[in-house]
Amino acid sequence: MSLLIVVVTIVFAVAVLIGVAWFVIDSMLRVRRFARSVDVLPGRPGNAPREWATSDDPAPLLHRRLRYAIALVHENHTLRSDLVSAASLGRLDDAVLALDDRLVALGTGTAPDGALTPIADAISALERLPGRLVYQAPAVIAARIDETIAYLADPSLPLDTGESPYSDDESS
Repeated sequence: MSLLIVVVTIVFAVAVLIGVAWFVIDSMLRVRRFARSVDVLPGRPGNAPREWATSDDPAPLLHRRLRYAIALVHENHTLRSDLVSAASLGRLDDAVLALDDRLVALGTGTAPDGALTPIADAISALERLPGRLVYQAPAVIAARIDETIAYLADPSLPLDTGESPYSDDESS
């Protein structure tokens, strides 16, 4: 009987180790695959040149910040739990792809000095968005995503909400 317990324990331990090893290897491969790609959203490729995956120039760095910012927004699984939030997330994805297209157009051409600054500001707003969506009602989530979409479209326009929701001292 004790031999049976030892065998079952060993088989269980080996199965757990195989599962953990598979999880770690699969996770590393996914992270590397995403890091080497230029897709803005998984499954929705952008127009960025392949060399932007590793370039240290300003436009490729902004492109990678944009990719990681929208990936953080997508980590909030509650955004897909109701139709209002899911529709807002779809509109945000479209706005992010449009912003990336503007970034690619500026980054592959000869952009004047300061042309990337509004895009950098828009990406900073997108990077702060996940924290602004936590524990919010669907209507609030939709409103904040819509504010962000408007800001991504034209960061030079003032926001309609009175004070900027993108300041570093979050009051909402």
